[in-house]
This record gives sequence, C-alpha cells and structure tokens, in this order.
Amino acid sequence: MAGIKSINLDGEEIYVFNSAIYIFESSEGSTLEVDLIVSEVTLRKYQDRESLITEIELEDGR
Repeated sequence: MAGIKSINLDGEEIYVFNSAIYIFESSEGSTLEVDLIVSEVTLRKYQDRESLITEIELEDGR
C-alpha cells in the first residue's frame, strides 16, 4: 500500500504528522477512511466545517 504524500483541504495543503488510508468493501459498496494526525491549529481551523473538498496525493503518484 502506498503512503500519503500530501493532503489539501479546500485547496490549502496541510501538514500531516502521520496518516493511514483504508478502503473497506462490503456488499453495500466501498468506504474510504483516512486517519490523520495534524496540529491543534489545523484541527481548530477545520473542525466546525460540515464538509470539505479533500485532495489526497499518494507517494506512488496516484
């Protein structure tokens, strides 16, 4: 599995200390889950937003 190279939230790149990306498949469909460790400043900035446009670039170029 490829690691995460960069993450953009609403067009702004954030610094990620550690991350993991999971894809769960079931008979009802697939679910993407991303776990991130970010700074408290980043958390406060984005925690009250109902939705975010998220772009994830993996280390293998995907």
